[in-house]
Amino acid sequence: MMYSELGSFTKRQYDNPPLAPCDSVLLESHFNLFLLVLGFKIASAEMFNQANWQRVWAAESIPAMRKGFFLGAFLVFLLMMFFGIIAMIAYANDPEAYNMGDKFAYLAFFDLLMPLGNGWHVITLILVTALAASSIDSLQNALTCIFR
Repeated sequence: MMYSELGSFTKRQYDNPPLAPCDSVLLESHFNLFLLVLGFKIASAEMFNQANWQRVWAAESIPAMRKGFFLGAFLVFLLMMFFGIIAMIAYANDPEAYNMGDKFAYLAFFDLLMPLGNGWHVITLILVTALAASSIDSLQNALTCIFR
């Protein structure tokens, strides 16, 4: 699209231009390829993730390892369900802002947190910092194991 063709577009129209028509068969084949590549990418990343292998070798037995992985997967599932429900509640509170792009869905938790008191903000900051520190600690341990 040429700049001169933009003419009377508003900022919102320019930010979200209409999509050009495309061949649905081509789009479907690209989407299938995308899903295949995404599956290989996630599987490969997890196979070579040193933090996972660190947990495997640190387990006291195979049944304990299996129980730990299943419990971890279940807790991650519950966490994803929690944030999904939070996103639906945030969208229900202000659907117009989310539809127009004024608010972003991936920040919905913080939209609900904003009107709460400062105590909740501090608790959230502590939990987010602990989450980041845990991930960084796993990465540092994995890198230490590789480069010793």
